Amino acid sequence: MKTTDTDGLYYADKRLEEPLAPCHLVLEGGEAGFCFSVRDASGARLAAGGLELAYPASEVRSLEQVVRFFETTAPFSGLSWERVDVIRLDDRFTVVPRAFFDPEKKADLLAFALGGMPDRPVCARQVGDAVCLFAEQTGLGEYFSSRAAWVEQHHSAEVFLALARSNASQGRSVHLNVAPGFVQAVVLEADDPVLVNVFRCRGVEQVMYYLLLVAERTQTREAEADFVFYGSPQVFLQLRRQLERYPGRYRFARRLGGVESYSPALDFVAYYDWYNVLNAQL
Repeated sequence: MKTTDTDGLYYADKRLEEPLAPCHLVLEGGEAGFCFSVRDASGARLAAGGLELAYPASEVRSLEQVVRFFETTAPFSGLSWERVDVIRLDDRFTVVPRAFFDPEKKADLLAFALGGMPDRPVCARQVGDAVCLFAEQTGLGEYFSSRAAWVEQHHSAEVFLALARSNASQGRSVHLNVAPGFVQAVVLEADDPVLVNVFRCRGVEQVMYYLLLVAERTQTREAEADFVFYGSPQVFLQLRRQLERYPGRYRFARRLGGVESYSPALDFVAYYDWYNVLNAQL
């Protein structure tokens, strides 16, 4: 484990310091920084970490931070990548029912949601009977394409929806994740999405507001629904008094997969931390 002002925080297995076959990197990047996980060729998770920026940054500045980290920070600078999954964290996306989706009109569908035509290629990722549309992170995609045999683009809304479906209840469930600068929300009826949204969040006091807003907009009866929380435990500790009153029933999401798929180095990471990069089935 290492933490400095420049490198952020990461947890890494000692095996990463030895010669390894090309690994699998999952990285989520946004204006507030990035987080990542590393898996070996067998799928075992060997590292997780991230760097948060003090102030929201442009996409160019965020790219610079990612490149600097993976080019200069040991042991990651010495690794080669078989596959890289790049996850875009922002609120510029849309989710449509699969029955309404037309691949030839994906740019138009995204433009309708964003109020303007995207200036880069549009990706479409299916999750169950829904399709998530978003613009590529071209800078990160081009950088990792020069270093990896295979690069896939994703959106955090797509990844979170897939994870929420894996934690769904038989009835109504509300899933809330606190990501750097954002609150992500998914409401499910069984495993069918009722709502998928990402809200900009500038303070812990807004988290409870969005939780109540999502429940109200979807006419969710808090006494009958399951509430599942993901992300920073510090946020939910600050909200514990409100959570004792509302909602009536909640739990924290757990890691997917068996304990044997995680390095002992990751025992330092709470099971509701790093929800996407540790649990995403990518």
